Amino acid sequence: GPIGAVAGAVVGGIAGGLAGKGIAEQIDPTAEDAYWRKEYPSRDYYDENLSYDEVAPAYRHGWESRANYKDQTWAQVEPELQKSWESTPSSPQLAWAKARRASRDAWDRVERTERPDDHQG
Repeated sequence: GPIGAVAGAVVGGIAGGLAGKGIAEQIDPTAEDAYWRKEYPSRDYYDENLSYDEVAPAYRHGWESRANYKDQTWAQVEPELQKSWESTPSSPQLAWAKARRASRDAWDRVERTERPDDHQG
């Protein structure tokens, strides 16, 4: 009945929240930053006029967003990610057209390192 449905939704929401928290805890921002600092010059979107420090917020946006949208694909959330990027005060110096590929790269890296069978927590 309705009470069971509400209880199921609450439990599902808690479980989903815990799974998202687990992914976020697996992401080490210091390690991600070090990885992308090293990798950025070798990426096909590298721009010698943009330092890593100028592109770093786009990478951070990607890895943080992946943790927040764990059950969705990039294609599903890209419009929302663009909107959040463009509304962040530190982002406008790098247009989404330039930030998108770095953000997607970081998103994909987190997605590849997720372990869906890892239920520690």
